[in-house]
Amino acid sequence: MKERNKLINVASVLLIFFFGLRGFIQSDFQNYYPWFEELPTIWNVNNFFKPFTESYEPGFVLFTILCKSIIPNYFCWIFVCSLIDILILKKVFKEYSVNVCLSFAIYFAIGAIIMEFNLMRNIKAILILMLALKYIRKRKMLKYFFYVYLATLFHVTSIIFIPLYFVLDKKIPKLVLLGIFIICIAVLFLNIKFLSSLLPTVANLLGGEYALMTELYIASGALDTSYGVSFGVIERVITFFLVFHFYGKWTDLTGDKYIFPNMFVFYFMCFSLLSEMSVLLERFAYFFALSYCIFFPNLLKLIRIQSNKILLSLFVFFVFTLKIAQQTKTIVCKYDNVLFGIESFENRLNVLKYYNANVN
Repeated sequence: MKERNKLINVASVLLIFFFGLRGFIQSDFQNYYPWFEELPTIWNVNNFFKPFTESYEPGFVLFTILCKSIIPNYFCWIFVCSLIDILILKKVFKEYSVNVCLSFAIYFAIGAIIMEFNLMRNIKAILILMLALKYIRKRKMLKYFFYVYLATLFHVTSIIFIPLYFVLDKKIPKLVLLGIFIICIAVLFLNIKFLSSLLPTVANLLGGEYALMTELYIASGALDTSYGVSFGVIERVITFFLVFHFYGKWTDLTGDKYIFPNMFVFYFMCFSLLSEMSVLLERFAYFFALSYCIFFPNLLKLIRIQSNKILLSLFVFFVFTLKIAQQTKTIVCKYDNVLFGIESFENRLNVLKYYNANVN
């Protein structure tokens, strides 16, 4: 047990070091760095309330203002953000997973580089919702909804977890699971573009800025997506059938059978049904991505036949190694660390602009 805890602590420190001491990587730094620099502190009473009406969700704004008020440095804020993320992840994985280190490795592979670097508000909301999951099984509705409300203060899309309280821990009949799979695959491969018709209707009902944003997304080609077989599709199909085959046959460390398998089903649905629009896809699919981190470690323990365990281990290693390679192959993902020297904001911004104009 002591050795296991040492490994978990080492893994945690390495991830905090990697994420928390990064330079200007990926793309969202172009928004967050200038925003942080212009943000007031609690000592600047005159402009204190302005960011709450002009920028991001109030919980994220308040959290950032408090950090800046203590240490007014962008990279210290990034470090605190990453430190909190990894500590919450550690708590969640220790509560549900039989192999915390493997869960950390899978988290790194499934999109942590995107979530930690580009979805800083989303990941806070996601982790708060992970803390709320235990209240579904305990049937403590008020506590669950409090956490959902807290998550919406960091990203408003967290509101989708309100109805999930009533279904996430429920057994889905296998016939329904099969139906979901067939519908998702049909939408994906038959190029059924229903969002381009549905979104303008919904946006017009809401009116105002929502209608304008939808028009801009459609005009920019945000709904144009190429369909077909890809590595990601193949991986998700294989994982879906693993979930389908072992559905109800394994439990997480809390004894629950269905929450994380059901979360993967929602993840699969998001990638299939929302693939027309990458913005919606990223915002919603990552809410369910952590299901991988619990499902695979627990499944590996469940499988008793050594040859099958080896095959599954090879699948996990191959898939997630390839995912890391795909996520880090672009020039905007070039890593640097503040301890060893980083490129300036201006240089990385120029690289990002060149990439968007000539490659992306």
